[in-house]
Amino acid sequence: MASSSKKAKMERFKRRNVRRKPVERVLTLPLQQNIPECHQFMELLEFERKLDASMTVKSLEIQDALKQPASSTKTLRLFVSHTAELKDVSTMTYKWTLRIQGRTLGRRDAPQVLSHYLKQLVIEFSGGDMADKDRSVDWIKSSASVSADGFSISRVSTLPVTATISLELDHSPRKYKLHSLLASILGIHTATEATVNRKLWEYIKTHNLLSDGRDEVQCNPYLQEAFGCDTFEVGEMSQKIKSALYPPLPVVLRHVIGHNPTPTALDETIVDIDCELLDGFASRRQALMLTEDTHQALQDHDTTITNLLDAISKMKDKREFMEGFAQDPQRFILSCMASQDQDKQIQQVAPGRFGARRQTAAFTQPWAAEAVLKYLQVEADQTREKVHREQLEQQQKLQQQQGASSAAATPKT
Repeated sequence: MASSSKKAKMERFKRRNVRRKPVERVLTLPLQQNIPECHQFMELLEFERKLDASMTVKSLEIQDALKQPASSTKTLRLFVSHTAELKDVSTMTYKWTLRIQGRTLGRRDAPQVLSHYLKQLVIEFSGGDMADKDRSVDWIKSSASVSADGFSISRVSTLPVTATISLELDHSPRKYKLHSLLASILGIHTATEATVNRKLWEYIKTHNLLSDGRDEVQCNPYLQEAFGCDTFEVGEMSQKIKSALYPPLPVVLRHVIGHNPTPTALDETIVDIDCELLDGFASRRQALMLTEDTHQALQDHDTTITNLLDAISKMKDKREFMEGFAQDPQRFILSCMASQDQDKQIQQVAPGRFGARRQTAAFTQPWAAEAVLKYLQVEADQTREKVHREQLEQQQKLQQQQGASSAAATPKT
């Protein structure tokens, strides 16, 4: 019983000591005119607003920097080849195979698996007498996709056949195509979101487009045409950029599959493509964080850490108890008995009397008069609002009754 009352007492103490958020104070014009010191307070508010805007700008810059991991541009060399073998002389039908392979140049630690660099592969065949279902091949990377060194497609048809290969690269970090207007302003066609953010910030700072408070961007004619607005808040810049980003254009290759006099001869097409890769530790960290087992392991570690912290806290309380008893047993026992006696006295006092005594002592403080005035002002505002709402309801009911009576008095034709 004593422990429960002690807990209730501690809860009341916590509620009394909760630090409330200060209300925003706006000084009226008559008050500013009558009190000379008001302009200092208004200058302080203006300085606080500018400081908040500057902190927002810096936080956005830090977020953009963190979103841009270390990466390097490497060359991916693609090899497109085919083999064809005559299968039926009477119909001149060939069994042919199209192969797509690739490897990176100049970087030994880069993955040599072609599927690592592709997000989607679409192949369409035109020419030859084959079924419609065999004229297209679509491969999309997913979490269940198996890594492949290359792609091989076999068909049986007449020749020649033209293969249109569409490759959508899986850039790391992801790249986007910019809107034509924004691309002409920033001077980049395809880039990551962090790069576009950084380029736009450089453009805004170079042309001095930030407002005096550094919380608003004043668009020049070029940005007005790109974003369709005269001004926008600094916090809205990421949203504005995302609206101007589109998926990048795929790399399109065309390869003609024809008949060679020698069945084993290869007709090969070689193309070099630039792609971005995460460097070293960043790529391994990203691959590690994408697995479900890793997320589950991290949650288990968090649970273990929380349990250990709780155990340490309990052991700390137990150690303090034992240490206090060991240093001076008599004083420790007397302090415990005094605490229990105080709890018993609090329980014996009637709640109303104890609350009245506490409130009487509280209202003798200097702030009591101001608190009473504010309370009365709030009550008056609520009463005024209630009366105004009731008047509006009465007017609406009266209008509805008048409308119903006029509709009843109108003769039917």
